[in-house]
Amino acid sequence: MQTHIEQTEEILIIKKGTFFEVRWDYQNAPYILALRIQCERLDSFIDGFIDGALAALEIPTKNIYRKGCSIGTAKNLEEHVAIKLATIITDLFSPLLNIEPKSLSKEASQQVD
Repeated sequence: MQTHIEQTEEILIIKKGTFFEVRWDYQNAPYILALRIQCERLDSFIDGFIDGALAALEIPTKNIYRKGCSIGTAKNLEEHVAIKLATIITDLFSPLLNIEPKSLSKEASQQVD
């Protein structure tokens, strides 16, 4: 399904019968891991932000499947809710994907070693 949201590897809107599903997976997105290692509180911030968005969109807990802050699925959504959720998550992660890669990769590898 194509919507006005740009479909990427990280986030998908899928039509399932009369409802829609939003899947996001930023776990392996470029530079996100480096940022998460660099800032211990980033995961908590992202978790809280996504929790707030899910609550604001009134998505029932039984329809939410999350594995940490970077991976999740919200099922049985109306189309306008699916598009809004995908937009919110895209806007949340977009700045993290656009950070200068060389300095983050170098800092992250030094912290892991």
